Amino acid sequence: MLTAAALGTAAAGAPSLMTRAAAADTAPRDAGYTRLAFVEDFNSPDVIDWSGRGLPGKSFYLDLPWTNRMTPTDRIRVENSSLIVDQAWTNQNVAVTSLSARSGEGRSFGYGLYEARMRFDPSLGIRSNGYPSFWMLPKGQLHNTQFKRHGEIDVFEAYHAPGEPYTGYFAGTVHDSQPQHGWNYRHVQNRNNVTFRNITTPQWHTYGALWEPGKVTWYFDGAVTTSVSYGADRLPSAATWDPIGGQDVSESGTFSVLDQRANEGMGIIFGTAPGWPLEIDWVKVWTR
Repeated sequence: MLTAAALGTAAAGAPSLMTRAAAADTAPRDAGYTRLAFVEDFNSPDVIDWSGRGLPGKSFYLDLPWTNRMTPTDRIRVENSSLIVDQAWTNQNVAVTSLSARSGEGRSFGYGLYEARMRFDPSLGIRSNGYPSFWMLPKGQLHNTQFKRHGEIDVFEAYHAPGEPYTGYFAGTVHDSQPQHGWNYRHVQNRNNVTFRNITTPQWHTYGALWEPGKVTWYFDGAVTTSVSYGADRLPSAATWDPIGGQDVSESGTFSVLDQRANEGMGIIFGTAPGWPLEIDWVKVWTR
């Protein structure tokens, strides 16, 4: 999410959807990801750290990484067992995180199936330069902002070009972010990140990503949208590029930093952009 997810190769149409149960009952379960390591269904506002101080024992935090600011409390609501996030300003689609940037309190997770049931109004996209997002960064990037090579997994972004309507695409992206001169990064990502899923009405859908050693697979309502495999000594299975530089990238070991920093764990991030609220019914992490 540190860079906008650029459009890759979009599918002409969506495949038939599997049942909701299939997301947990097929490939992830067959691979052993059956332990429910984390679940938050927002039955109480007390699961949010409203103070911005990074208090222990909370599920999500409003103090923001890379800044001393926090998401204003009037932009976050817990209603009818759902978390509703909006944002006061455009800030890389970060509203709440599972790790406090200030104190380091909270939760991070390694390999597993990450999923959330969410909804948003697709018609509001034209107002926004950002988009509803569910994504993950290593603990060190959220706390103390370590300036080092790291991976990023965007489970879902309602990607659209700034000022243009959102037209129903599912963007699932993996980034390999490598420090350059100063505080700049080169962000390499998969080109097969965008598929059309006809998300054109404000309905509930389940968005997920299975992160395994050497592979990330994305799900929409239990159906696989795309996947990328990678390794330290080989090219990724998908074509890759640097969207900021506008150049194709073909480098062995791309994305392997995900596995190199797996023990550190990933923090969960939900965000959007001003005027485009995102509602989260629940979020779950399944591990081995």
